Amino acid sequence: MDFIIYYEEGHNNTTRKIERDIHQKYCNILSKSYTNRTIENEINAYWEGELEQVTITTRERNINARNKCIQSKGTKCFVCGFDFEKTYGELGKGFIHIHHVTPISNRDGRYEIEVEKELFPVCPNCHAMLHRRKDSTLSIEELKLIIQQNND
Repeated sequence: MDFIIYYEEGHNNTTRKIERDIHQKYCNILSKSYTNRTIENEINAYWEGELEQVTITTRERNINARNKCIQSKGTKCFVCGFDFEKTYGELGKGFIHIHHVTPISNRDGRYEIEVEKELFPVCPNCHAMLHRRKDSTLSIEELKLIIQQNND
């Protein structure tokens, strides 16, 4: 209503009848259908599930490099030793994340990757921890040390 009054005053007293009617109907609906408890529930509710369209740019990963890494290093986590197949059976067979020692986001465009030096299989938890710092990526050795220190 404040905006309607402001607009009317600034435009030679032009009456904004439609906006006034809409505002009045909205106020009537609120006063009749919402109790204070309902309004409080609406304020304290957590809503999810709205559709949102997002456009992103990603960097290409090479499936052959991933496969070569798994072929040469296996599917056990290089940090904590977790084995998905051992824990989950057939469901976990072949599941593992592949960690890039130098994040792809730090590279400039297309580059040749040295699988043996740059790619390592890690579980999703360790992978998240390797990238948790904002300023730099932890090394696999640093994360192993953190785990060791916290398990002593």
